[in-house]
Amino acid sequence: MQHYGATSDFLDCTSDLDVALWFSHFEFQSKIVRSKSEDMRGDWQNLEHHFAWYELANAGTGFIYVFDVEDFQGELRDGVLIALDDLHLGTRPQIQHAALIYANPYGKLKGDLARFIKTAFEFPVPLPGLPRHVIDKRTSDLFPGPDNDTLYEHLLAAPFHAENPRNPSDLKRMIASPCYVNDKSELRNEQVLTTYIGRSRNIWPGWLFGHRECMARMLHESIGTHAHVARAEIQNAEVWILSAPAICFPVGDVSLFKDLGQPGEVNVCLEFSQYEVLGIPPNADVREFTVVFGGEGGNHVTVHRLPGCGTLRGLWVMSGYISGKFGYWYHAFFGWTGETHHASARLFFAWDSDAYAPILLLAPKLSARAVDIHTFLFRYVISMICSVEAEAFRLDKLPKKRGQIGYQAICFPGSPATIC
Repeated sequence: MQHYGATSDFLDCTSDLDVALWFSHFEFQSKIVRSKSEDMRGDWQNLEHHFAWYELANAGTGFIYVFDVEDFQGELRDGVLIALDDLHLGTRPQIQHAALIYANPYGKLKGDLARFIKTAFEFPVPLPGLPRHVIDKRTSDLFPGPDNDTLYEHLLAAPFHAENPRNPSDLKRMIASPCYVNDKSELRNEQVLTTYIGRSRNIWPGWLFGHRECMARMLHESIGTHAHVARAEIQNAEVWILSAPAICFPVGDVSLFKDLGQPGEVNVCLEFSQYEVLGIPPNADVREFTVVFGGEGGNHVTVHRLPGCGTLRGLWVMSGYISGKFGYWYHAFFGWTGETHHASARLFFAWDSDAYAPILLLAPKLSARAVDIHTFLFRYVISMICSVEAEAFRLDKLPKKRGQIGYQAICFPGSPATIC
């Protein structure tokens, strides 16, 4: 992670002399670029992007240090070398023939690795006779872009957050990985900027269930006179946000949780991911879910691709009654911007205790396909509740913002756990 911008107790190094010569001749440069992005309420957020590049130094002094260190053998101590180019963690460490030398800032040496330096070279920059294949390398040759480095692409998709709670609309990446360009002139190239800013889709925490007025407006547009009742119910709901996309969570299907019994009182707003898309719709109108089902020979992991759910923001499920029969009220929320958000019809699912499956009792003007989709989504919420109760996942409380209802993030357990 240090090679991608994260801080650590390691020193970057390389086993390739050409790479070392390149870094000794090129100076790090950076610039902050700010952009705006619209959230699902139609409000605008300020996003801060850290762009960086390397420029050839015209004069000065270069240094190369050669370390005498031991390879990592399972014990982390001062002066231990961890090679990265064979770990296939990302394209950048392989191209740079990268490695890390550990330096414990709290140990006996206080992070000082001077005793491990075997030889040091000092030379004028530019070094006479420096090979052209070194001097001609550009930043992108040693720092491949996200299209050529999968790990880098994932880091650039890390969520933005408000670092200063007094300025909740000013957002920075939670992982400060620079956006590398070849030179400053590329910051005026819209295609280059779009490569990075177009990946800046995410903010923390999610916005959907943190704004009651928006929820009430969405419900009012969909269910009319029932909106005032739903508004009061939402104010008391628990807000759960997945800490990763739903495809990453192997949620146990409700059929696996019969020993837990029928879920009791429920009032949960579930947002599928903390990764909140800002104004940029998904590439396809589908959303994927991972569900574990019981079957012959044990449990089976299945992936479900639901059409028509590309703009699905979240679900709200609350236990209640209809005509004296116990069950669950249900809403799905869609749309990325203030102009496109909407809620589904108000549905009611009863629970078949024998089949351990939901039965849709109230479904106004829904097609057979829509019934199948919403039935699956309802089962998913109940499955998530059961999975949390079975401690397959954990809930982490998040701080309240601007007096809004509190959030809880659904995270993977600290140690591997089985679904049932």
